[in-house]
Amino acid sequence: MIAPARIQEVKFDFVPANEAVISETDPQFYDEDYFERGLITGKSLYTNYRWLPELTLPLAHRIIRYLKIPPGSTVLDYGCAKGYLVKALRLLDINAWGFDISEYALKSCDEDVRPYCTNQLEDILVQNQNVIHYMIAKDVFEHMQPAEIYSLLTRLLPFIQNQILIIVPLGERGRYHIPAYQLDRSHVIAENLDWWKHLFTTAGYQIHFAGTQLPGLKPNWEKVQNGNGFFIIAPKDARRMTMGLSISSQESFANAQNGNDIEQNRYANP
Repeated sequence: MIAPARIQEVKFDFVPANEAVISETDPQFYDEDYFERGLITGKSLYTNYRWLPELTLPLAHRIIRYLKIPPGSTVLDYGCAKGYLVKALRLLDINAWGFDISEYALKSCDEDVRPYCTNQLEDILVQNQNVIHYMIAKDVFEHMQPAEIYSLLTRLLPFIQNQILIIVPLGERGRYHIPAYQLDRSHVIAENLDWWKHLFTTAGYQIHFAGTQLPGLKPNWEKVQNGNGFFIIAPKDARRMTMGLSISSQESFANAQNGNDIEQNRYANP
């Protein structure tokens, strides 16, 4: 059973990205206006948030290849919204589940994956015998207070068997390197790679990769230097992984960060 949610007494120095800080623990903010009319209402960057298989299927495929996720693995998409990445992963033979706090997003969830998307982490763990092989948190943690992220990651430590892929926009002291990210009123954290690495290691994880490029995961912003941060982390006390990325595979990720196509690099054996 997952431990009760508790905000830890751990302090992380940061400057909020927006004056009116809205924490992701406020689900009412993520309503129809946020997903369908975000630009018009000034809430977000989203307009007509919908299933785009030509974008989401390649994204899912690349995530599977980068992490070497075997078929049948249980993957948690934390911050799944309407479940489109969950749908794409399940189409690719992954046992994907989604968590989100937005009642609107979950009610609007794709019918194919509605049974697999919920606002209860406990239910996902029960359905999967308390095992999460991999977790994805794409464009989510920047919406949360640092203590909330810390609390979540420490609570999940006993259940994460392999790795977590995290993608966040980068900035310095409350200002994003990509100005458009400032338009989302729920964005809280705009900090650099080292700041995020410190948070993850403090929460009990080791960093397998931290960089500003993983080709194909944020294609619209790949030409912006330091626009986004990509992290592969795993519990510090985890045994050498039998699934997914091996430690020796970090060289391939380093090559990708330097501008080489990661798909041209051969991963080391796990």
